[in-house]
Amino acid sequence: MFDRIVINRQGLTGEPIDLGFLAECIIFYRKVRIIADSETFRYLVRCCGPDELLELFSMGVLEIEFFDNLTGVGTVVTDVGPVHELVVIDSQNIRYPQVARQFFDELAGSSGKGSNKMFNRFQRVVERSRYTPVMLEQSHTDLLDNSYVGPAIKSCLSSLLPST
Repeated sequence: MFDRIVINRQGLTGEPIDLGFLAECIIFYRKVRIIADSETFRYLVRCCGPDELLELFSMGVLEIEFFDNLTGVGTVVTDVGPVHELVVIDSQNIRYPQVARQFFDELAGSSGKGSNKMFNRFQRVVERSRYTPVMLEQSHTDLLDNSYVGPAIKSCLSSLLPST
C-alpha cells in the first residue's frame, strides 16, 4: 500500500473527477486528498453521497481541501503590448461557506430538513485554503524555466495530437 496521493480536477470539461480512479486510489493509498473547487465538491457529494464521504473522512482515508479562490490568466496592457500574468480570482460566491450552504439547502429540498446538520458536519472536516501570491510567484518561476516548460509542452502536445 502506498502512503498518500493528491487528486486535482482531472479535466477542464466533463466530470471533475473520475470516480473509478478515486475508488482505486482509496484502495491503494492510505490517504487520498482531493483538491476541490465548488463544482468538484458538489459532484463528489452528489455522486458518492454525503454520509459515505463523511464515513471515509472518519476512517481517515479521505480529505477534501477546498480552495476559496481560483487562479486564472489576466491581461494587462502595457507600452510594449499586452502582458499575460497569473492572477487570483476572488469572490464570495466561490468560497466554501456560501457554496456548501447553498448546495446543502438544494440537496435538502423544499423541506430543508437536515441542511444545517449536513453543513455543520462537512464544515468540521473540509479543509479550506487559498491560492497566495507566493504560489503565483512559484508558478511564474516554473513558466520561465525552459527545462520544465519544454518537456511539459511536448508531453501535452503528444497527448492531444493524433500520432502519425
